[in-house]
Amino acid sequence: MSEQGTSSFSKVVCYSVFALAILNLVVFVVVALSIGGFAGSGKTVDSRYYVGSHGVYTDVSRTVFRYSQIHYYGIWFTNCLALLVGGAYELERRHAKRVTKDSANIKQPSDD
Repeated sequence: MSEQGTSSFSKVVCYSVFALAILNLVVFVVVALSIGGFAGSGKTVDSRYYVGSHGVYTDVSRTVFRYSQIHYYGIWFTNCLALLVGGAYELERRHAKRVTKDSANIKQPSDD
């Protein structure tokens, strides 16, 4: 256990998931800016695919539209996962802190 009472494995998992979520979001924004929007705000009209951004639509290939659509849902997944892992880590940290505090208050038997 570390100083805060949580395992270093928990800390590594938590920080890794947060890093993954942030990296995924950055890639999503960079791609959306470079293609003119994202499929979550886009539309399909007469077998043509458009990504949208602030009411402006950009014609893209079906492959790009599908990638943007999958990445859009992936953002929701990674962000929710980061929130869940962060919440679990915080609960573990608080529990470990409480257990450490409680065990410090218990009087140890003396060898008299």
